[in-house]
Amino acid sequence: MLKSFQILEVTLKQSALIYYSLEEHKWTESEYKNAFSEMPEDMAIRINAYTDPMDRQMRIRGKMMLTRLLSDFGLNQTLHLGHVRYSATNRPNLAPDFDFSIAHSGKMVICGGVLKGRIGLDIEHVNSAETDAFETFFTTKEWKQIKKAQEPRLEFYRFWTRKEALFKAAGSGILSEFSKTDVCSESPIELQGRFYSLQNLNIHPGFVAHTAMDTPGLNISIRKF
Repeated sequence: MLKSFQILEVTLKQSALIYYSLEEHKWTESEYKNAFSEMPEDMAIRINAYTDPMDRQMRIRGKMMLTRLLSDFGLNQTLHLGHVRYSATNRPNLAPDFDFSIAHSGKMVICGGVLKGRIGLDIEHVNSAETDAFETFFTTKEWKQIKKAQEPRLEFYRFWTRKEALFKAAGSGILSEFSKTDVCSESPIELQGRFYSLQNLNIHPGFVAHTAMDTPGLNISIRKF
């Protein structure tokens, strides 16, 4: 039994766990109240600031996934007041040896965590929105690659999620760096003194997602919530 536990512990330290949920069902008032009542007071205040019911539902679902991750990793942590701290750039932190990231787009929510290093996630629903307005957020090299791609719209979302995941992992909210940081390379990318590996995530048709992690060699396990 002890040996099995030790193997599991080693496996978790070498893994990134990612949960996803496609929120096709809008909660009833009763379902929403039950889920909302489980949220810590400070998080409930943050969630209640959003007026759209589906937006609130997505955020609550993300916190549910985070609670599951804490359990999966065997961490004695909760989401209650004082356990979650925020950096100057509003990057949340729970424990010194655990890092997590939550993202949502359309009706999809994803949440991932690691016991080593940092993780950043981003997911985008591929839609018909105008993309040319976002040219200034990309380097010249990136934009050329987007426009010459066989499917420019998909390439746009590929680059966008790579950048978002990278900056979420780094905890940087500086838009000027966003437009100057090139993510064309498949090699680890340096940002603020750390090197991050970017990896595509096959979550669900119609969505593009990436993760950025600064610990090389981690296995990625994707699970439906």
